[in-house]
Amino acid sequence: MPTVKEVLRGRVSLDIRRVDRVLLNGWVKHRQMPGGVVNFIREQKQWPIPSPAMLGKLTVAFREAVEQFAVAHGLEIVDFEKGASKEEPAQAALARFTGTSGVVLIGKAQEQARSFKARRDDRGGKVWFTYNRESVRVTHYYCYVLDEDFGLAFSKVCTYLPFEVTVCFNGHERAKRQLTQASSAFAALENGFAWCADPGRLQAVCHQLTAATIPAFFDRWVDQLPWPLTTAERAAGYQHELSVWQLEVSRTQVFQDPEQGRALVEARIREHLD
Repeated sequence: MPTVKEVLRGRVSLDIRRVDRVLLNGWVKHRQMPGGVVNFIREQKQWPIPSPAMLGKLTVAFREAVEQFAVAHGLEIVDFEKGASKEEPAQAALARFTGTSGVVLIGKAQEQARSFKARRDDRGGKVWFTYNRESVRVTHYYCYVLDEDFGLAFSKVCTYLPFEVTVCFNGHERAKRQLTQASSAFAALENGFAWCADPGRLQAVCHQLTAATIPAFFDRWVDQLPWPLTTAERAAGYQHELSVWQLEVSRTQVFQDPEQGRALVEARIREHLD
């Protein structure tokens, strides 16, 4: 029985390895613990008493900023129902979008998050508050953007402190954008490539997705989207840092004749059944 490598030899017209779907967490390191919240309210916001009233002001200000942004850009904020697909309305909005870069869709959903709850804890007659982390169900905003370099991607931002963020993009979409910019011909699949005029260039483009290009993409949209952290706060060290939550990698092998691929799969199945 020939090995898979032997069967593939000379029969594959495209063989590409790359990063597929990526999910990133964005978190502010100085606001993960109760003490960090107290310091932020007192030092950054200049409130001598770390009152939870400040947290409410931050949430309201962010929500208003998103609503004003939507109005200014002619966007309707879509309510995402629990369990409903978010990808379908995003793809429909993308089909209607006529620009090369910009916000395609803004949506909102009620989802679980880890936030802070205040407790009155006066000290020697002085009004004071302490904080504990707890699970809450609150509004999250989804901003779907079409990026010139990364294609369609989205960020999800919680409307409650510590304003944690999720970022999602697809390495296939980034590669398609890069090839288009280079005027390199290709035939796209829904999530991949069926053919490419220059496979070497395609593989090189896939390798260009690095730890430097991802933060640059993130920062580019932080500067353009409504954001819960002001420029001054980010400069003071309250910026989001990114960590990898989920990373999918893939390998595409396109047979010169589809029947060869089918025959290979059937042969492997028979081998395991025998």
